[in-house]
Amino acid sequence: MSDYIFGFGSIMNTSTHATWQTPSDKNTSIPGAVATIKREFGYKRKWNFRSSTGFTALGVSPAESREEAGEINGVVYRVSREEMPNFDRREVGYEKVKVPLDMLVFHPEISGTSEQTQFTFGPEDTVWLYV
Repeated sequence: MSDYIFGFGSIMNTSTHATWQTPSDKNTSIPGAVATIKREFGYKRKWNFRSSTGFTALGVSPAESREEAGEINGVVYRVSREEMPNFDRREVGYEKVKVPLDMLVFHPEISGTSEQTQFTFGPEDTVWLYV
């Protein structure tokens, strides 16, 4: 049983994981696979205002209609069960939503075909999206 995150933007930047990483972990790359969440999932990209300091982030939110929903591009990467609470704390204020595997399209022509970018999902595996 594995957890995966569908990420885009700063969540993929390992320097923002510094609060729980050891010095040897910092600035390392996270192997992942380029993927698209299908329009049928019912979400859209949206500028979200999260901070009282004026910080603005491009995020994802539920679409109000099927026509408003769109494809969402990102990267799927594996996260250990032990690390998931760290990502949950990092993404405080966001809701963690399960993405059904049939709502994902992978792009090996972009990611490559190495073992690090090709995942074989089992029935107990979960892909999460923070919205």
